[in-house]
Amino acid sequence: MAGEVIFARLSQLEAFGTKVVADFSALTARVQSLERAGGQPNIIEKILVNGIQLAVDGNKAVNFSVPTKTSQLKNDTDLQNGTQVNEKLSTKADSGHDHDGRYFTKEQVNSAIAGKADTGHTHDDRYYTESEMNTKLNGKANSSHTHNYAGSGSAGGTANSVNGLTFAAQTTDPGAGSALTTNKVLIVYV
Repeated sequence: MAGEVIFARLSQLEAFGTKVVADFSALTARVQSLERAGGQPNIIEKILVNGIQLAVDGNKAVNFSVPTKTSQLKNDTDLQNGTQVNEKLSTKADSGHDHDGRYFTKEQVNSAIAGKADTGHTHDDRYYTESEMNTKLNGKANSSHTHNYAGSGSAGGTANSVNGLTFAAQTTDPGAGSALTTNKVLIVYV
């Protein structure tokens, strides 16, 4: 400790001095051995940063300049500051968001796609175009149309004559010579 007085014998000091001299001699021999092998004590030959050599000053020091602000960055215009990163993140979903029933599952999408034609399929001359079908359908009557049958007095009525034949319903045979059998009458027995 500071200010502490230690008493030593002369023999102890002599032994300590001898040890220091021996250690120093051994260390000197080791340094000389390294120098003979090509080693140079405390000499930096060069320092490269990204392939560019930096200068070593007279105190054997190298100053690495490290940017501490984005304004100090050069040739890296795509780097973003914290505000820019937060703006980008604000348009993204949280990592804990849920894809609930409003979305199709992968299996549902695959099933729907499986029922569709390949993108490379063709509609050749075996099929009608919309225009061709419209032309054909324009020549047809609507399904709700009605007919005035021959001899009927109303649309959708029952036909009672065609090409000079008269239709009649009879429950009994009128017999030979009856007006019904001589005037081209079709008789249907019910």
